[in-house]
Amino acid sequence: MISCFYFFAQGQNNNYVKGYVIDLNQDTIQGFVKLNKIGLASTSSSRVKFKSDQFIFSKRYSPNQILGYGFDNEHFVSLAISTRLRPFKTVQVIDESVERQFLRVVKRSDKLTYYESFFTDEDNDDLNRVPYFHIPYRPEMVRVTQGIFGLKKNRLSEYFEHCPELVEAINGKKITEPIQVYNYYVTKCK
Repeated sequence: MISCFYFFAQGQNNNYVKGYVIDLNQDTIQGFVKLNKIGLASTSSSRVKFKSDQFIFSKRYSPNQILGYGFDNEHFVSLAISTRLRPFKTVQVIDESVERQFLRVVKRSDKLTYYESFFTDEDNDDLNRVPYFHIPYRPEMVRVTQGIFGLKKNRLSEYFEHCPELVEAINGKKITEPIQVYNYYVTKCK
C-alpha cells in the first residue's frame, strides 16, 4: 500500500515546477504549477493546474479565479480585455464585464507594460503569440504586431502620439521589433 501511494505521489510531480498563484484577495500562495507539453502552464484562456501544501489535491484555476501566476522567471496576469471594432481599426480595452484571460508579462515599468497572449492553432498545434502594450493609466491597450507583417505602425503611431520621436522611429523603420519599441518608450519618452 505504501509503495502504491509513493508511485501515485511521484506521478503527480510530472511537469510541475515551483511557482505561485495570486488569489483574488491578492495573497500569494506558493506551490507548484503544472506545465503543458509546450512549456506553459496555460494558453490565454485555459486553466492553470496548481498544487500546494494548503490543499490535498491539485486545483485548476481559470483566469477569472486568480489574479495571476508564475514560475521560474515567468509571470502571468489575469486581465479582462474586450476587443472593439471602430471604423478602420480594432481596439483592445480593459473591460471587467468580459471574461478574463492570462497574459504573459514580458517587461514592465511604471511607464509601459509589454504583454503577450498565447493561443494554439487548432490545425497544427503551433503556439502563437500576440504582443500588446499598455500604458498603465489608460484603459486602452494596443496590439503591437499583425502576425508576420510586422509592427502595426498606424495603431502604434496613434497610441504613442504623445512621443513623436518614437512615432518617427517606427514609421522610418529605425525600430522594427516590439522590444525595441518598449525600450525606446521607457528610456526616451516622457
